[in-house]
Amino acid sequence: MIKDYDVLVSAPTGSGKTWIASQAIHSYLAGDLRIWYASPLKALSNSIYQEFCREFGPSNCGILTGDRKENPNAPVIVGTTEILRNQLYDSMHKGTDIRADLVILDEAHYLSDPDRGVVWEEVLIYLPSRVRLLLLSATISNAQEVCGWLKEIRETPNRVVLAEERPVSMEMLFLFPDGLIAPLGGKRGISPGIKKFLGSKEGRRGSDRIDFGGIVKCLRKFDLLPAIFFLKSRADCNRALMTCSPVKEPPEARDRIRRTVKMFLRDFPHLEGHRQMKALLDSKVGSHHGGQLPYWKMLVEKMMNSGDLEAIFSTSTVAAGVNFPARTVVLVQSDRYNGHEFVDLNSTDLHQMIGRAGRRGKDNIGFALIVPGRHQNPKLIHKLMDSQAEPVLSRIHINFSMTLNLLLSHTPLEVKDLLERSFAAFQERDSGVMVQKRWNRILSDLRMTLPNARCDTADPYEIQDNIQKRSELKEKARRTDRDVRYERMLSSYKDYLKPGRVFLHKNGNIYVVFKAYPDHERFICDAFNIKKKRAGKQGFRFKRVDLNQIKAIFDYRTDLPMDASPERLGREFDAIRSEDLTVLKISLSGTDTGFKALDEAKQRINSLPCEDCPHLKTCHGKKKGELKGLLREMRSLAMRMEGMGGGLWLGFRRHLRFLKETGFVDETDRLTPDGFWASKLRLDQPLLIAEAIRSRAFDDLSPEVLAGGLAPFVWDRTMEVELKSQESFDLTGLEEVFYGILDSIEPIRSLKAKRGFDSPQVMYWPAAALFMWAKGAPWDRLLDFVPIDEGDMTSLIMRSADHLRQIANLSETHPELAAVAANAVELILREPVYIY
Repeated sequence: MIKDYDVLVSAPTGSGKTWIASQAIHSYLAGDLRIWYASPLKALSNSIYQEFCREFGPSNCGILTGDRKENPNAPVIVGTTEILRNQLYDSMHKGTDIRADLVILDEAHYLSDPDRGVVWEEVLIYLPSRVRLLLLSATISNAQEVCGWLKEIRETPNRVVLAEERPVSMEMLFLFPDGLIAPLGGKRGISPGIKKFLGSKEGRRGSDRIDFGGIVKCLRKFDLLPAIFFLKSRADCNRALMTCSPVKEPPEARDRIRRTVKMFLRDFPHLEGHRQMKALLDSKVGSHHGGQLPYWKMLVEKMMNSGDLEAIFSTSTVAAGVNFPARTVVLVQSDRYNGHEFVDLNSTDLHQMIGRAGRRGKDNIGFALIVPGRHQNPKLIHKLMDSQAEPVLSRIHINFSMTLNLLLSHTPLEVKDLLERSFAAFQERDSGVMVQKRWNRILSDLRMTLPNARCDTADPYEIQDNIQKRSELKEKARRTDRDVRYERMLSSYKDYLKPGRVFLHKNGNIYVVFKAYPDHERFICDAFNIKKKRAGKQGFRFKRVDLNQIKAIFDYRTDLPMDASPERLGREFDAIRSEDLTVLKISLSGTDTGFKALDEAKQRINSLPCEDCPHLKTCHGKKKGELKGLLREMRSLAMRMEGMGGGLWLGFRRHLRFLKETGFVDETDRLTPDGFWASKLRLDQPLLIAEAIRSRAFDDLSPEVLAGGLAPFVWDRTMEVELKSQESFDLTGLEEVFYGILDSIEPIRSLKAKRGFDSPQVMYWPAAALFMWAKGAPWDRLLDFVPIDEGDMTSLIMRSADHLRQIANLSETHPELAAVAANAVELILREPVYIY
C-alpha cells in the first residue's frame, strides 16, 4: 500500500508502528529505493539508527543529526526533522530532487508542537509529491482532516491506518494515604470511596510531601513494578531518590546489576562516581530528566529496559519518544509546566504519559496510579482518560530563517502560493471563521478610512510600518538639520569666539568670552555676564554657554590681561555700553557632507508612499484616532492571525520589509550577497548572528573566544546565573569581545524592537562557560564555576556546536571565520558531553 499511497498510522504507544515502518523499509530496499526516517529528537534518532543497523545492516544505514554524519549516501538515512527540512531548502534552491523515495515522519503529532511544529509542516509542504509519505503517530483525533489537507496539497491518494485499542489494557488506580490501592472509577465516574476521601478534610487539604520510597514499597507489595513516576521538576526527581531504601535481593541479582554497570563504565568512564550511582545500584531507582548527562540517561534507560530498575523518577520529557515502558505509571499531579506557567493536563498530555504503562508481551494490564496531593485533581484525570486526544493544529509561523531560505528559490508571489498550501490555511476555512471575520472587518474599515491610499490597505502591517518609518525619518531629518546648522555655526563663529569677545546670549544677556573649547562634539564658551554682580576677591563664576545658545556676536572685544584683578576687569565690563555694540554680520558656511546627509534623509521620506497620499494627515496628523484604534485592534489579533493562512502572507511580507530595510534583500525582492550567506544560518536568531558577522565582530578571534562569543545566542531561556570565583581563568579578553558583539548588534536589535520583532536576552554567563570549556577546563570545575545542571550545560555546548557548524558552512564567503568555527567545534565536543 505504501508505494501507491501516503499513509498516516495513528495508534497508541506500543501498537507496532515501528514494525510498519520496518516492513515499508524492507519493501523499498528490495526495490533499490531510498528512505529518509525523520524523528524529533537526536537521542531517539541515535537509538533508531542502532536498531536499523542491526536490522538492515550498517552499510545500508546512515545518520544525520547535526552532531553525527555517518554514511550519508546510504539508502536508509535516519535523522532529525530539522535536517530533512534543511535538505529540502537546498534542493529547492539548487533545483534538484531530494534523494529519497519514501519519507517516514516519526512522532507526526509534533505537527502540533508550539515551538517545533513549524518544521514538520514545512517538510510536508515542500516535499515533492513523487516521494511517498509514511506518518507515524500516537492517537490523532483528526487524522482524516490531516489526510484531507495532504491530499489537497500533494495531489496524492492517502490512507489512514487507525488503531484505538491499546495492545495492553489500562486500569486507573488511586492510592489512599494508608497504602490502600483501589480502582479510580468506572463509567459512572469516580468511585464512591474516593469521592468521600476527596471531600474529607484530609483530601481537600492535600499535601506537598510525598513519600516516594513508601510508594515504591507499596507497588512492590502489589507486584506493580517497574514504575515510571512523572514529577513536576528536576529537583523533585533527584529528591525522590533520597526517599528510597536499599532493596534486599539475592547476591546473584545484585552482582548481575553491578556487572552491567561496570561494563557500561568501560565505555563511559566519566560516569564513575556519579552522585546518583548509589541509588541506582542499591535502591534500583534512577532519575531521568533534561538536567542529566546524556550518557547517564542512556544508562538509566538501558537498565530499565533490561528489568534491572524498579522505578524511574522523570519529568514529562520521557513521555515523548523514549521507549522504555513500565508496568505502572505514577501521576502525582494533574497539571504541567508549559514553559511559562502551570496548566491543567489535556487529553494528549495524559495519554502520552500513561502510554508507557503496560509492557507488551509481559503485562496483561498496565496501570496508572493516581497519588492524591495539593496539585492533583483525580476527577480531571478520570475525565481525560476516556477523552479523545486533542486535534492536531497547525503551528506554522513565519521567521527570518524561513523567509531567507524561501527567497533563495521563490519569488514572493510563489511564497504566497506555498503559504496558501499550509495546514493553517486548510484549517482556517472551518475553525478560523470568527477570527477571520474580525480581521476582514478591520480590513474593510481600513479601506473606508483610507479609500485612496498609496500603500496596500490589505496589509495593516505595511500601514503601521510606514507611519513608524516616516516618524523616525522625520525625527532623523530634524536631528540632521540641527547638526548641519550647528556645523555651519561652528565653522563660521569659532574664529570670532576668542577670549574677550562679547556676544549676546539667547536669554537677552551680554557675555564676554573667557575661554572657548570643544567638548564631546559640542563647542563651549566659559563666559561671564557683564551685568552680573561681581564675585569680589574670589573671582568670576563662569557660565558654560553652548554655541547654539549664542544669538549674535558683537564687533567688540575687550582686553583680558592674565594678571588683571577682578576689580579691574569689573571696571572694564562696566565701561561696555550695550547701545554702542554692533552685531557682526557673519555669513554661515559649511561642508557639503552635512547637506548631503540632510538630502538623503529627505529623499528617504519622499520614497515612502505617504508624501503624495491624500490621507497624509489621517495617518500622520494629530487627529488620527480612528485609524489608531483600528491598528490597535489589528495588533491584538496579530498573534492569532500569523498562525492562519492569510496572516502567514502578511507575516511574510512584514519579515520581507525588515530584510529590505536591513540590506539582506534588495528592492527587487532578491537576496543580496549578505542575504545569500545569511540564509545558510538556519538558526533561531540568524539576523543577530549575521549582523555580528557583517560588522566583523567575530573577525580575528581564537576558536576558544569564538565559541564563547557565539554561545549567548544559543541560550533561549531567561536564566540568571551568578558565576563563581574565576580563580586562574582570565576572562578579560572575552568580556571585551562580548561587549563588542553587543555593540555591533545593538542597531539591528533596536530596529527589531521598533518593528515589533522579539530578540532574546543576550547573557554573559554562556560566553564564559563555553570559553572555559573550549580552553580545556575540567567538567567538574566548569560546573563549579557555572552552577547549572549537567544536562543544561551539555545542551548549551551541543547547541553551540550546532551554531558553529552553521558558521563553518560559510567557507565560500567567510573562509577564515569558517575555519575558526570548525576548529572551535573540535575543541568543545569532548567527554563527557560528546561520545559515540
